Amino acid sequence: MTTDLTIPRAPETCEDLDVHVGYGAPGAPTALDAQILATPPGYLVAPIEASGAALAHEWAPRAPAWAAVVLGRASMGGHVVHLTARAIAAAQHETGRATLRVRAVHELGGQLADGTREIVVRLGSAGEETLALALVEVASDVPMRRVEARYCGLEGESEELFVAGTGRAGHAPPLLRRRAGDDLCVRFGER
Repeated sequence: MTTDLTIPRAPETCEDLDVHVGYGAPGAPTALDAQILATPPGYLVAPIEASGAALAHEWAPRAPAWAAVVLGRASMGGHVVHLTARAIAAAQHETGRATLRVRAVHELGGQLADGTREIVVRLGSAGEETLALALVEVASDVPMRRVEARYCGLEGESEELFVAGTGRAGHAPPLLRRRAGDDLCVRFGER
């Protein structure tokens, strides 16, 4: 699972910031890394093949009160990624935007009754403000004929979202309202 966040240049002085990455489902990742990358001109986030500077991160039982951004809910266990002001400024030097890339490796859970599998991706918020989800792409070493994505949370599920490369219609993620605390539920499989 790869999550990319765009960090725009702040009009005021750049400061260190922490981002809490709550664990998705099917559970804690077997491996996790975080990088900060320069966002090239014409891109919303750094290209997937780009690599950047590794960032320190540590396990936390819940999001610290000072976390600038929370992926998932603040009460969830996860990792706190530390971004220094120097690393942010270096990545933003060319275009004024940087990409925070968090990659996590998960063991897939078993198949559901309909033969599909499901993962839950934690989405971001800063306080009560939800961060926009620009694009959903799904790649797996498990064969996929069917891919569906929806916002999901305690208040139910949204209508189906557009998933790049599937040929299926759906709502563009940034245009469909989501609530703070909603996740992204992705179902995929051969059926």
